[in-house]
Amino acid sequence: MREIDGTLSRLGTDYLDLYIIHRFDFDTPIIGATKASYLDDAAGALNVKLTAEDIAYLEEMYVPHPIVGAIAHNPAQGVMLLDEKK
Repeated sequence: MREIDGTLSRLGTDYLDLYIIHRFDFDTPIIGATKASYLDDAAGALNVKLTAEDIAYLEEMYVPHPIVGAIAHNPAQGVMLLDEKK
């Protein structure tokens, strides 16, 4: 509820038409397609067959790289919430 309250405050409104939770949900992939052809491309992904080598590569441990660009200027402790109460 804190996140919704913060969103409403930032938008300057007291209601939302749609609120998307930014985490994976197996029952609900909202893909953000803006054109019908993008839906065809997304559906085509079901036909992609990965080799054992592809799967091994995708399952390798990810090694983070240094942040580059505008977000590199965030404070060391991370992103600050604008609506955070201190």
